[in-house]
Amino acid sequence: MRLPATAAVVVSLVAIGCEDSRPPPESWVRPADPWLAPSPDGAAHNWLDRDRFAPVVGPLRAEAVAALANASVLRLTAVEAARFAGRELPVGGEFFLLRGAAMGETHGSYSVSTFDGSVNVMHTCLGRPSGPVTHNAVVAALSEMPKAVYVNYGWCK
Repeated sequence: MRLPATAAVVVSLVAIGCEDSRPPPESWVRPADPWLAPSPDGAAHNWLDRDRFAPVVGPLRAEAVAALANASVLRLTAVEAARFAGRELPVGGEFFLLRGAAMGETHGSYSVSTFDGSVNVMHTCLGRPSGPVTHNAVVAALSEMPKAVYVNYGWCK
């Protein structure tokens, strides 16, 4: 009996143990997380310099996450921004507390970009992510209040 070419390929892949490196959509794994909102495809991102943003320091994380429970962005004073960031951010513009999310936060970093009046907060980690998605917050110096905040995460193998 001879197998069709397609069936032979499928049998071969099963026999050698092929693995799809792409994760399943979040909705397959757990209920949708209201904090996650990937930025639109094709957006022309303007990446902020790392001195213009910082993740909220550990001891204040719970306070910042609670403050963002019902809003994806909050305006901060310079004093509040420095307190949450653990350092002063450069002058120029306004200070905002933004939602952030990560998987494998201990071995990655945040990046922040702006586009079309919106802001994107992205966490990228090295290796396969471990554990659940964790909520965090990022303080950023921006030129204006963003009209939308997009939050996502990813990883590099």
